[in-house]
Amino acid sequence: MIEMKEMQQQPGPNNLNEYIMTLNTMSRQLERLDERTRDLATRADLEILRKELVRREALEPRLTGLERQIDGVDQDRIKDRAAMEKRIETVEHEQMTRQDRLWLRIGQGTAFLAFIIALFEFLTHLKITP
Repeated sequence: MIEMKEMQQQPGPNNLNEYIMTLNTMSRQLERLDERTRDLATRADLEILRKELVRREALEPRLTGLERQIDGVDQDRIKDRAAMEKRIETVEHEQMTRQDRLWLRIGQGTAFLAFIIALFEFLTHLKITP
């Protein structure tokens, strides 16, 4: 027993090497443990993630609704543009028709006036002898 006590009390080169090797092994194991636990999520991380997911779930239907509204507005805009072009075409056609009718009436009025003048000339130059 005395020899054991003396061996335990005297740090020899063998004991020192064993301690260093044991410490190195323990430090490597601690580093591996740190690496493993570094990627683990904490309760706070999970709470933040849960809040984000709840927020996303609440906003996703709104986003879908907005996308539908945007699509509806785009379709309405396309329909309105087609209707506006059709109205413009109709108005232009009507205007041309009005102008054509105006020229027709002016032409008819001029022709009637020319006929009246020609008839008056004819009647004034005609000498009816009894």
